[in-house]
Amino acid sequence: MKLRILDKNNNELFVKQGLKIDCTYESEYSAGDKIYISANNCYFFKIQLDSALKETVVYAPSGSFEYRIPTEVLERIYEEGAFAGTEHRIRISEATDEEAYGERNISLNPYETCKVKKDVIRTHMRIM
Repeated sequence: MKLRILDKNNNELFVKQGLKIDCTYESEYSAGDKIYISANNCYFFKIQLDSALKETVVYAPSGSFEYRIPTEVLERIYEEGAFAGTEHRIRISEATDEEAYGERNISLNPYETCKVKKDVIRTHMRIM
């Protein structure tokens, strides 16, 4: 499993690898920054991309996904302090079968933030 934090020009700001990732990114996010997660043969990830947000399971059919760090107006929909400051705890692991296929309320997924663009609803998380 690999975690990469990229700036708006896709330059790597931070990289971590391992079977499970539990780390702290110690820098302030800028507009256009994104988190990119990839793994071989892993399609369900258990993630917590900021300590202000709850851990959840996400499905990435290709084994990777990109999450744009919310800025400006979008920040208002998150818990206070989410993605703010210079310390961001990030936890990522492969979801167990029970977590991946068990019953859960996907409307509570804090990483599924929708915005309307040209009459199409798109999510902030882009499945690769």
